[in-house]
Amino acid sequence: MKRFKDKHTDQFNYTRVQNASQEKNESPEIFLDRLRRLCQRTVRSSDNAVEQAVINQEADRRLLAAFINGLIGTPCEDANARQYR
Repeated sequence: MKRFKDKHTDQFNYTRVQNASQEKNESPEIFLDRLRRLCQRTVRSSDNAVEQAVINQEADRRLLAAFINGLIGTPCEDANARQYR
């Protein structure tokens, strides 16, 4: 099964998650799905259930931060623009 393992380093995958951004015509939902797939490559597995829960929580935090940072536009500006229409 080693031949099917991701050939990129962990640092490469972390960087891809951190630098991901929503594409011009990509919906937030599609962007989130793309980020989830990228983030799955950064999650290691553990036999210890407690340790695995912590690992998964950290991955969720990374996913949320990458999603917010990668969204196009500024949510506050968008909300203010809608308010004055």
